[in-house]
Amino acid sequence: MIVTWVTFDDVGDSYVMYRETEHHKHSRVLANVTHFGGGFIKLSRYIHRATIGELESGKEYVYYVGSRHGWSNEFTFQALTERPEGGYKFAVYGDMGAVNSRSLGELQNQVREDNIDMILHVGDFAYNLDLLDGRVGDQFFNKIESVAAKVPYMTCPGNHEFPNNFTHYINRFTMPNSEHNLFYSFDLDKVHFVFITTEIYYNTFLSPNDKLNIDDVQHQQLQTQWNWLVNDLEKANKNRYNVPWIVVLGHRPMYCSTDSAIAECRYKDVRVRVGINGEFELEKLLFENGVDLEVFGHEHNYERMYPIYDEIVFKNTKDPYYDPPAPVQVITGSAGCIETPRKFTKEKLEFDAHRSTDYGFSVMQVFNDTHLQWQQIRAHDGGVEDSFMLIKTTHEPYGKNGLKRLYKQGTLFNRPKMAWEQRKFTFLNSTLSL
Repeated sequence: MIVTWVTFDDVGDSYVMYRETEHHKHSRVLANVTHFGGGFIKLSRYIHRATIGELESGKEYVYYVGSRHGWSNEFTFQALTERPEGGYKFAVYGDMGAVNSRSLGELQNQVREDNIDMILHVGDFAYNLDLLDGRVGDQFFNKIESVAAKVPYMTCPGNHEFPNNFTHYINRFTMPNSEHNLFYSFDLDKVHFVFITTEIYYNTFLSPNDKLNIDDVQHQQLQTQWNWLVNDLEKANKNRYNVPWIVVLGHRPMYCSTDSAIAECRYKDVRVRVGINGEFELEKLLFENGVDLEVFGHEHNYERMYPIYDEIVFKNTKDPYYDPPAPVQVITGSAGCIETPRKFTKEKLEFDAHRSTDYGFSVMQVFNDTHLQWQQIRAHDGGVEDSFMLIKTTHEPYGKNGLKRLYKQGTLFNRPKMAWEQRKFTFLNSTLSL
């Protein structure tokens, strides 16, 4: 377990002090300290990281951090232990701000009642971490401390972390097996989690019809993540007897039914799906490696999709989530921020199983080798907005048999015109008549 905290001064040696709840004697771990600055007033921050090892599963621990200059309050956490019904419970969401973080109250309730074992935040923090010389980021971390100090808080970057070359994101978080927190993976029980950055697919905010000039630096970054991801998924597939599920998490989605001109996931050639200049085709790579579930944020709403690959939707069976021939994709970006929820198209699209603009977050539990449960929890009352069970009797690349089932039983997604396109057409007519 890695504990991370921030000071505004160089305090010298700093430590995490911890003990089992029923014991009185503390152990001490020296922190590693890094430093970063920037912003208009060049405000410095010192990042302290200390690793607590040799934890006993299920035991509760008390800890606090600090130095000779002062100490924090005490916090508690329980070392991860499998639930009686099997597996662990993960809160999953994206796009939570320092302001209007509507889901935080219910999330605090769930964590306090030990209903959550880990939090997975799929990009866009604080809005933004770097604003006001990082003070907005400070406010955000103070708010989430009530949950992030009690359960592991795992992350990947979104577009709101891009300013200043991801400086605040890279420095403020601490993810495993990664120098920069941009992409990494880990195993927990039956699940291989893969966190990626989708931001390196985007040089700047251009419309999908603009010609994108890919410079050498961006291509190198794409290639670095791609090589790592290919290797990681290859290793994960060789280990599926022990860790059968593969869940991939990123920020920008491949599909959506958001009714907005700036929602690139509404377009056919969305870069994060089909790649750039014939390279780095993410949807194809994840399909070829038999990824079970793909989770995204970015759109400020909730959208569960039927299994889908290459715009072919698998929904014409009694239970499309029973041994589907393609990955399931979910958007969970309604945690709450200063931007309003995103409206959907008037009619559902072919891939839509359930969608909601209510504030909330998702809860995932993998019970065993075959059953994964997903729920969407409403922020205002803690009720269940949506729920489904993904059942996989085998875990392997979908391959030619998966494609055959898709082509035989699937539905081709017909991309309709959006309301904004129709409004644009009317506007042009009225303008030309002047």
